Amino acid sequence: MPRGIKTVKQTRRRRAAALLLVLLTLAVLAFIVTEIISAASGRLEWETQRTESDVLRREAFSALEATLGVLGAFQRLDGALYGPAQGWGTPLKLAAFEAGDGVTVAVTLRDESGYYGISAMDTFELRRYFEDLGFAETQAQSMADCLADWTDTGDTPRANGAERESYTDGVAPPNRPLQSLDELRHVQGFAEAFFNEDGTGNESWSKLTGSVSLLSGSALPNINTAPEAVLDVLATRHSFDAPGLLAARSGSGSINGQTTVYRSASDLGRSGIPVSLGSSVSFSCSRLRVIVRATRGPASLVVDTLLDTAGGGSSATVANPGGRRGNAAAVAQNQYPFAILRQRVNARLQD
Repeated sequence: MPRGIKTVKQTRRRRAAALLLVLLTLAVLAFIVTEIISAASGRLEWETQRTESDVLRREAFSALEATLGVLGAFQRLDGALYGPAQGWGTPLKLAAFEAGDGVTVAVTLRDESGYYGISAMDTFELRRYFEDLGFAETQAQSMADCLADWTDTGDTPRANGAERESYTDGVAPPNRPLQSLDELRHVQGFAEAFFNEDGTGNESWSKLTGSVSLLSGSALPNINTAPEAVLDVLATRHSFDAPGLLAARSGSGSINGQTTVYRSASDLGRSGIPVSLGSSVSFSCSRLRVIVRATRGPASLVVDTLLDTAGGGSSATVANPGGRRGNAAAVAQNQYPFAILRQRVNARLQD
């Protein structure tokens, strides 16, 4: 091969190698730059989320403080919180609360004591409740005993109950309060009573889940806040007009839109409701849940708080990041006539 041709080929190979090296270098540099930009973007996003979270947290706790101030004022004035018909159903409006920094805040009030407190019911109350769901007395008694054995601390079964020796497949009573309603499917006799063969809940299960709460501390639901599912259960034994009671509470059943608050059994009688119902219900909110949601753009933060309003003389203090408050005089204090039992941020309390 002539020397000139060989030199040209070698030169071309060197140029190709050099070009390849340059391309590899550029690729490495591009990768490094991309990683730097990605890290910087991640850092910026993290800082933005942290700032957004701080803003939402401040506004949410400010709204919570305003809400507690309004509720505390009603409780001191009227002696108890009976139900929203008292006038405290829109606490942020009453407190003249306005969120800042482009944040939208909404408050939901749910009276857990408006439901049957299944964890607070003894075997007699459980039996009556299961009977009102439509079960025969003997089955209702067995279910009540089995549930009591599931949650109590003893190992001796009740007359119609079941302890560890009655269970198989690694299932055994945990001897503690229920942690979820779905746990009931493991209690002896409950799977057949409340679930279909495919594991889905039947009609009785829908009635149960709509009428009980694990957060309620009372076996007697508050008649001023009890939802329709609870009223339907109560009506099984006491035969009253549940839709009429709902209408009276909301004011839609009166000509002038005036709402009705039931403070005693005699109030029920004056409204044409059987006075006997008074022995199966309560009349005030003992476990009130305050759910505050603060949003700005796609970001949101939820503060879920459970109050014990039955203590009367106890007090609650709210830690308020940022220190901003509502405008009402009722929010000027941070001491309230009730206690905070549980609170979770960005996670709901167990239903």
